[in-house]
Amino acid sequence: MSNGAKIYRRRWDIETAFKGCKSNGFRMEDSHIKDKVRFESFIKCIFIAYAITIKIGSIEELKQPIKMKKALGCRAYSVLQLGIKLIKQSYSCFKYSLDSVIIKLLKLYDLQSI
Repeated sequence: MSNGAKIYRRRWDIETAFKGCKSNGFRMEDSHIKDKVRFESFIKCIFIAYAITIKIGSIEELKQPIKMKKALGCRAYSVLQLGIKLIKQSYSCFKYSLDSVIIKLLKLYDLQSI
């Protein structure tokens, strides 16, 4: 790969990351943070979350590749969207498990208070 192609590839990766953080998943523009220091901290958190989400999506894609759109020859959805989907599913399962544990503890507490 030529040096120009490497530079363009790097630039495209950065553009894709900003798109993912701005409109394709994290919607950072919806934050309306005005303070510069807080916004810088917010951006750092968003990009850490982005990196983790991409990693999760990439690992899952190795296990089960994303289907391709036949007409366009591109992925049906991005690795970022796959990562977000998996995180949401994990959170839902965790939340359900946590809710059931709390309910059981409350019932146990009610029985012991009699």
